[in-house]
Amino acid sequence: MSKALTTGSDVQCGHKGAVQVSSSAKLTIGGNAVLLTSGVMGSSVANCGTPISSTTTPCSTVLSVLPTSLAQKLTVGGLPVVLDTLSGLTDGKPPGSLLSKPVQSKLTAV
Repeated sequence: MSKALTTGSDVQCGHKGAVQVSSSAKLTIGGNAVLLTSGVMGSSVANCGTPISSTTTPCSTVLSVLPTSLAQKLTVGGLPVVLDTLSGLTDGKPPGSLLSKPVQSKLTAV
């Protein structure tokens, strides 16, 4: 079983940059709203560890959230909740993958 991610979860690019997630979902866990795709995709990335060079660029935005990151049964407003299996890509060169760590242990989903 996977854990639902919330606005309090630690979401990073693969180079340890902090993804600035948001959510307007009504479902909360420990006072933090659960994440939906719209609160991750398009989010900005701060402090990416990739240096700027002729072949590398730090991550600045999340480009995609893969379907394997989403709950199949747990939804809010008809939209699936993002799980701690979060995977996707950023706009960095090389592209950064997404990493996450939930801070809640109360709600699991499939």
